[in-house]
Amino acid sequence: MDGSLTERNTGIGRRGIFRIVPLATAVAASEGLLVLNSGAAHAAGVGSTVSVTTDPSVQYALRANEPVNARDYGAVGNGIADDSAAISAALRAAGGGSVVLPVGTYLIPSATRLQMSASYSSLVGDPSGSSVLRFTHPSGGIDVGNGTDFIYQNLIQNLVIDGFNIAQTPLRLRKSEEMGMVNVRIHQAVVAAIETTDTSLFHSTRLQLARTPIGIKTLGYLGTAGLHDGNFYLLDSIISVEGTGVAHLVVSGVTYIEGVKAGVRFNRLGGPISVGTIHFRDCYVTSSLNEFSLFKGVAATGINAAALVATDLNAYLPNVATPPFVDFRGLNNSGSTLRARLTGGTFTLTSLGSGKLVAVHKSQNWFQFFVTLASITGAATTQFANPYVAGGVALSPLQLVGSGSPERREMAPVGSTYQNYGGGAGTTFYVKQTGNGSTGWVGK
Repeated sequence: MDGSLTERNTGIGRRGIFRIVPLATAVAASEGLLVLNSGAAHAAGVGSTVSVTTDPSVQYALRANEPVNARDYGAVGNGIADDSAAISAALRAAGGGSVVLPVGTYLIPSATRLQMSASYSSLVGDPSGSSVLRFTHPSGGIDVGNGTDFIYQNLIQNLVIDGFNIAQTPLRLRKSEEMGMVNVRIHQAVVAAIETTDTSLFHSTRLQLARTPIGIKTLGYLGTAGLHDGNFYLLDSIISVEGTGVAHLVVSGVTYIEGVKAGVRFNRLGGPISVGTIHFRDCYVTSSLNEFSLFKGVAATGINAAALVATDLNAYLPNVATPPFVDFRGLNNSGSTLRARLTGGTFTLTSLGSGKLVAVHKSQNWFQFFVTLASITGAATTQFANPYVAGGVALSPLQLVGSGSPERREMAPVGSTYQNYGGGAGTTFYVKQTGNGSTGWVGK
C-alpha cells in the first residue's frame, strides 16, 4: 500500500463495512467500522495499522447494513403461529436492507400484505428452498412498492410463496424498477402468482410458477422483462397482458413449460394493446392437455405488435388436435387492427394434430398481418402457410411464406406476395394480381 491508493468500498449494501483509505484521509463516522491506515505508516516502515472505532453512529451503520433475521422480531416459522406482525416489523426495521427468513413455514393468515416499500430492500430465504411464506387469506401477500412512487433494485431470493389456494395474488410489483427474483417458487394462487403495475427491468432466474390460473398478470405498462431458466407448470397462461402493453419480454434459457394452455394471453377489455417484442427462446413445451397456444388473443380493441417471436422451441403436444399455435380467434372487434410479425427460428413439434398453426376469427377484419413460420419440423406446410384459411378478411396485402405454389390454395387480396421456400426459377416468388380468393397468383 502507498499514499496514492484509491479508495475502495467493499462492504455490504451502499455504505460498506470495510474501507481502505490513505492515512491522511478523514473517515466519516457513518461510513465505516474498521479502518485500514496505510500511506505514511507504510512509508515510516511500520506497516499498515488497523483501528477499531466504538463510535455509536458507526456501530449503527454496521447494524443498518446487516441482514435482519425475522426470528429476532418474533417470527416462529412453524406453519401454525401467526407471523404477520413479526415479518412486517422486520421489514420496517430493515428499511432498504435485507430480511432473512431461515428454514421454516411462515404463516400469514390475515389480510396483511407485507410491504417492501423502500428501494434496495430484499427478502431472502434459505438456499435449500425450505423457507416458505404461506398466505391463507384472500387479500394476503407481498407488495413491492406502494403504487405511487417508483422504487428500485429490490430482490426476492430462495423463497417459496404459497397461496394455499386461498390468496388471490401473493406478489404484486407496483411501480417497481429493476426488480430481481432468484430461485423463487410461487404456487396455488387463486388469480395470479404475480401482478405487475407499471413495472420495468424485471428479471428472474429459476422462477417457478405453478398451479395457478395466471403466472404473471400485467396491468399498466410492462417495460423490459426477462424470465430465464424458469419452470411454468399447470397454468392457464404464463403471462396475461391486461394493461396497455409490453415493451420487450424474453422467456429464455433452459425453460420448461408443462401443462400450460397459453404462453402469452392478450386480454384487455375496452382498449388496445401495444407490444414491442415478445420472444420465446430455447424453451421446451410439453402438455397432455388438449390445447396449447404460444400467443392467444382473448379481448382487445386492437393489437399492435412489432414482433411475436419463437426460436429454438421444442414442443411435444400429443393431444393437441387443432392447436392453433397462434390463436386470435377470440378477437372479433369490427374495425380493430392487428399488426404482428410472427417469426420462427427452429421449431420442433412432435405429435401435433392437423389444425392450422395460426388462426383468426372468421369475421375479423385485419389491417396487417405478417406471417413467417417457415422453419418448422413436425408440421405439414399446409398447417402454417396461410392462416386466413381458418378465417379472417384481409384489408391490405399480405406477406406469406410456405411450400409449393399458392395458386388455388392461398387466400389473399391483390398485392399480396408469397415466398415458396422450396421453389426454383419462376416458382420461388409469387404476386397476387387478381381476385380476393385463392386464384390469381403469378410466379415471378
